[in-house]
Amino acid sequence: MVWHYPHYHFSAPFSAIRKGDYKLIEFMETGRTELYDLASDLSEQNNLSDAEPEKRDELLADLRSWQDEVEAQQMTPNPDYDPEQRYLRR
Repeated sequence: MVWHYPHYHFSAPFSAIRKGDYKLIEFMETGRTELYDLASDLSEQNNLSDAEPEKRDELLADLRSWQDEVEAQQMTPNPDYDPEQRYLRR
């Protein structure tokens, strides 16, 4: 299962992939990733990205492959996005 939201609206752009018990989230602005084992951490409190780099890299490669396969739209920076606000400034 893949989520791909390359837009600014209530959050910064991100993509995520779920494979088995694992879920990887990539934040497009920074490239930061979060990795969770949902079997033992359903509330996503323990980021395993640094502790399990092989699993992180595997899921990130799968996410990139899916993006290439479907020609997924990529993020376009929005200079008006303010993460402290839940709306776009005008």
